[in-house]
This record gives sequence, C-alpha cells and structure tokens, in this order.
Amino acid sequence: MLLGGSFSGAEGLDGLHSAAKAANEEVALMVSAAVNKKVEMSKKYVTALNALEKTLAANGELDVIIRLREERESVDKTGSTTAHQDKQIVALREKYLKGLAVIEEETKAVRIKAAAAFSKKAQEAEKALTKALKVDEALALRKEAERLSVEIAGGTATEQPLAANPFENLAEMTTLKPLKPIPMPVENPPVVDKPFAIKGPWLTSLTIPAGKYKMKERALIGDRGKQAWVTIVLAPGSTLTGSEKAPLDMSAGKFVSSKSRFDRMQLTADLACAYFFQSCAFVDCEFIRGGVWSGGVPAARFYFDGCLIKGDFAHTLNTDDYGLRVQNSVFEEVTLPSMHYRKLQPGSLVNSSSFRVANCRFVKCKVPTSFLLLTRDCVFENCTLMDDPKKPSGDDEITQAIEVPLYLKASRVTFASLPPKVSFPQKAEIDLKGVTIPTSASLASLLAPAP
Repeated sequence: MLLGGSFSGAEGLDGLHSAAKAANEEVALMVSAAVNKKVEMSKKYVTALNALEKTLAANGELDVIIRLREERESVDKTGSTTAHQDKQIVALREKYLKGLAVIEEETKAVRIKAAAAFSKKAQEAEKALTKALKVDEALALRKEAERLSVEIAGGTATEQPLAANPFENLAEMTTLKPLKPIPMPVENPPVVDKPFAIKGPWLTSLTIPAGKYKMKERALIGDRGKQAWVTIVLAPGSTLTGSEKAPLDMSAGKFVSSKSRFDRMQLTADLACAYFFQSCAFVDCEFIRGGVWSGGVPAARFYFDGCLIKGDFAHTLNTDDYGLRVQNSVFEEVTLPSMHYRKLQPGSLVNSSSFRVANCRFVKCKVPTSFLLLTRDCVFENCTLMDDPKKPSGDDEITQAIEVPLYLKASRVTFASLPPKVSFPQKAEIDLKGVTIPTSASLASLLAPAP
C-alpha cells in the first residue's frame, strides 16, 4: 500500500484528512516497531556489560566495575547511558549508540517516505481543484497539506506542534471492526513443585502445579537485568490467595492462567510483560503497572477472556502504562477507575487490540465516563454510570467525536457534564443484537470453584 492513501480533488479537505490518517496509522505502527527494537538493543547492551564486568573482576578493577554498574542500571531503567569515560565502557557504548542511531535513521526515513507519498497525492488533488476553477479551495487544501505533511514527517508545523507521542496524530477511526482473538500463549513449560518456595527471582519458565496457594511473600517473575525472560503457566483448577505484602510481580515475561481463582492478589507487570487469563475468577484483586522501564505504548498488557471480576480491580489506568483487553466477561460490584488517554483520542482507539472492553456485563458497578469509552456491546445492570471525578483536560481532553451505545438494565445514569464530543445513546439490553453477553451463572461452569 502506498503510504498516505489516495483521494480526489472532489473530496477536498475531508479526503486530505483521510489520507493523512492512513499515513499516520502506518507510521505509528513502524514507530512502535522501532521502540521495540530499541528495547531489544538495550537488552543486548546490558548483556555485554554483564560479560565485561566478569573480565573487570578478574583483573581486579573495582572502580571501573562501580561505574559499569551505574551505566547498566541507567540503561536497564531508562535506556539512557551515563557520562563515564572508562575506555572499556566507552568501547561498548559506542556500539550501542550506533545501533540506536541506525534505528532512528530508519524511522526518520519511513516518516519522510510517508510524507512524500502524502504530498504527491495532495498535489494531485490541488491540481484537480484548480482545473475545476475552485482556486480558494485549492489554496486552503495546499495550506492544510503542508501542515499535515510536516506532522507526518515528524517535524513541527508552525500552526500545530507535533506531539512526542507518535499516536497523537491518528485521525478518527469510528467504524468498529472485529478484532483478532486474544493471542493466548500455548506453552507447556516443565512442572516445578513448590515454586513459591523459590528464593529470589524465577529465572526459568515453569508450570505451577494445580493446587491452593497462599502467598506469604513476593514472587518475582523473570529478571530484566539478567535478561531472564520466562513464561509462567498456572495449571487449571488452582487458587492463589495473596496480600499487599505478597504480590505476583512480573519483571520480564508472561503469565498464563485458565480456570483458576485469584483472591486478594496484586498482579504487577513491567514494560513488555503480559498477563493472559481465560475463564478465571478474581475477588478483590488489583492489576498494577509495575517497574520503571518505559519505551512502548502500552507498557504492560492485561488480557481477560470469559472471566468473572468482583470487588477491586485497578486504582488507576492510562494508555501509556496499561493495555486492557477484556471480552466475554462479567464485572460485579466493581468501582472502575478513570482512564487517562494521555494525548490519545478514544475515537482513534476503537479498533485497537490493546484498548477494548467488549461483550461484557457490568453488575452493580460504578463506571465513569472515560472507562465507558473503552466499552463496546456491553450491558450495564443495576449500575451507576457517572462523570469522571475530574473533568478531562490537558492531555485527557477529548477533541474527536465519539459515540458509544450503552445497553442498560435497571441502571442509573448520572452524567452532569459530558465532554462536548462524547455521546452515549441509551438503549435497552434487548436492543443488543448479534452477540451473547455472559452472566455470572453462565460463567460458573467454566470457573474454578471457591476454596
């Protein structure tokens, strides 16, 4: 596909913006891929620093080791290097920085190509308008095309600065499309008896045997510093019970569970980590973006399919830190948090595989406006639908029009001041056609029994 899309002069500014949308969508995907490449580059650099430390230790160079560890910690947490000038560190750092520079140049080239393709189509439309004696329209199109071309290229237009977030310029995508199924991992790592007795991080992939476990201390999954990325599978029929002092903390890897139960658990995930839950039950659990690493959007991902969620869920959500995909699930007596969109527009996320709550039932829940914008084909039963505690402003301000139908059953709608671009048509549950919305009873046969 040619970056930038195509349109005719007759389409004018509408066609221009559609072409810019197509260009920005493809650029956003490539920028996201570049971010992942940078993360992988930093992992390789950390591995090289680990090897260098062993050499330095053999030579007794303690002072250099101290500075090497500072370099490694900085790269591990932020991807940035220090200013230390030890020749051994500098030699490795140069390779790392050159690798990052190559990724930056590749990304820049993609942007320039997209902008060039877009500009070519804009010029064709401009010429068509001029031939049709629509000179004023042609001039307006040229001015807007110049601004959009600068944005696509990653520069800064005088009228409208380009934000640092590459997804900000995605134009409105209001046509809802089916998403691909949640990519549930199919892996069978070896079973390890008494895994919660492991001291320190879990550095190898393993399967937790079916059982009832009461966590008494933190379990750390993987070790980003040691490049130990692991897969943890919880065998079906298990129950995990935790406390604030005993979280399941994922540093590097993924956690996969089906037909199991989680009580009072804190489940955290650092950058590029993911939880996958299928036919699971949660009571007063909290899902948390842990760690300090950044570099991908969203940083951590949480997938739920056919799950029952009661009580606590999350205290905060934002599109930088939390990828949230929930489908065919039931929320009961949950106070949902606000969703902070961080310069993204909800209307541009309607077909995102990382931000959707679909075909779900909410029972006796409190749901704020910003969370409702994530929902599609959901039923709200005996719920309170309300304004966000704080009116969206700044990075959270909604400037794109978006409409989300709400299918209600004995629910209270207490909106006092919806954002001007937001619409929530209210319908009855029976108006929802073509999908089956689960109930607690329909999920019961799939869920693990209570302990």
